[in-house]
Amino acid sequence: MKTGIIALTPKGRMLQETIMEKFTSVNLPQTPDDTVEWEGYPENGNIDQWIETQFEECDAFIFITAAGIAVRKIAPLISSKLTDPAVLVLDCAGEYVIPLLSGHVGGGNAIAAQLAAAIHATAVITTATDVEGKFAWDVWAKNRGFGILDKDGIAHVSSALLRKEDIKLWISPRLKVAGEIPEQSILTRGRIYADTVIATDYAEAVSAADTARLKNPGNGKQVPLILYPKRFIVGIGCKKNTPPEVLEERLLSVLEKMHISFEEVIAFTTIDIKKEEPAITQLAKKYHIKLHTYNRDVLSAVEGSFTPSAFVSETVGVDNVCERSAKKLADDLGETSHFILRKFAGEGVTIAIVRRDMEVKFEEAR
Repeated sequence: MKTGIIALTPKGRMLQETIMEKFTSVNLPQTPDDTVEWEGYPENGNIDQWIETQFEECDAFIFITAAGIAVRKIAPLISSKLTDPAVLVLDCAGEYVIPLLSGHVGGGNAIAAQLAAAIHATAVITTATDVEGKFAWDVWAKNRGFGILDKDGIAHVSSALLRKEDIKLWISPRLKVAGEIPEQSILTRGRIYADTVIATDYAEAVSAADTARLKNPGNGKQVPLILYPKRFIVGIGCKKNTPPEVLEERLLSVLEKMHISFEEVIAFTTIDIKKEEPAITQLAKKYHIKLHTYNRDVLSAVEGSFTPSAFVSETVGVDNVCERSAKKLADDLGETSHFILRKFAGEGVTIAIVRRDMEVKFEEAR
């Protein structure tokens, strides 16, 4: 987890060193590579430029400053609760850890709790569903690897729960369900009447949203909370300095032929020596898709049958990157899975796709 951290006072910088020493890993669902990769603010650097760069590149951002400073610095950069990094603020004494942004989908609340435990501080959680002990559908979606079609649906459902109203829940009959339905949720057979829709795939999710808009034109009832499984892991390999447009065009062509949208891809995977490869990093950044990397020893130990390449083995020390890395992440995430595309090569790019056999499992929301 790439994490930016900034302190502006001597005492704050001492706390920063303590945090970087003690907070070395974080446990977040759907994020098995839990090592914290720190990006510290260089003293006397251009603070606004540095924050803007790190805000785009980091998964989380920690300010050891007054809360007002953090708010003013990130305000122009905020885009969406579905894609913004988690932002936390700490006092320079290290007594309180406060998630300011992306507490649910970005994992800010979970990071705050774990950081507070590591430095013996108090996490201050202010999100209403957490304070009231309500089922947080956006947290559930994040933890289970489901996408959220429209962020406005989160507020619609959360507000109803906080008003102690029941919500109507529709789950696609093509999805397997495990566990008890959350409190204040009532299953309905009619998707058109649901407050929360769990669709089979992205196409069905879009269809549900279109139906809701037709049913409630203008300023009527808000669009429901529509969720869909992010089933696919895309393993990528490429030659050094592959043009970014070549990789993007190759992957777009593959996904289109397989009727998969980028919204259904939960992660890209590759070998660690490609973690800074511009074609891969730019693609991940453009489509807001997490990039997971593994070293050659980890990839070599992945069990299964893979398409070997003597050239790749000689170049990076493992006989296959795209298949092995995709399978490794699928194994780490825990669901059963299978390849729907074995190594597909061309123009210096290799692509493999794993499909996860996901189910709607209700365990815990917070």
